Amino acid sequence: MNIQCPHCNQTIEAPPEMAGKTASCPACQGVLQIPIPQAVPSQPPVAAVLPETNVLDYRIPFVDELQNAKKDEAIIESRKQFAAQQQASEKIKKIGRFFDVTAMVIFLLACCIIFVVCDADDLLPAIIATLVAIVAPIVIIGRIVTFLMKK
Repeated sequence: MNIQCPHCNQTIEAPPEMAGKTASCPACQGVLQIPIPQAVPSQPPVAAVLPETNVLDYRIPFVDELQNAKKDEAIIESRKQFAAQQQASEKIKKIGRFFDVTAMVIFLLACCIIFVVCDADDLLPAIIATLVAIVAPIVIIGRIVTFLMKK
């Protein structure tokens, strides 16, 4: 069995009975581990260059299929989480719109009551008071509720 010294890159021939033991390189006297021969897989390994390292990656195709299946499961799980987040976001938007519509309806009803009850000179101050006292708090509460629901 031929091995390469990690210190000087000298090719060394080692007998099979030395497998798993340490030896010294005859060229540089560096200590090296004689590897144990691996069983040959039934399918030849596939070589691919890893883009981030430019290193050849020898893997059995079945392992790649398992890794791809795990990636597919992760993608499906990610899409499910995204869909759940979108549904939650839509619910929050509906609640915000509910508060806005409620505030507008109350404002319109208050304006109608003000027109019936108040004189012409008191209309503008009464409408402003309605906006400040009734509508603004409802809108603010709606914004606070939707903000807290986003968290």
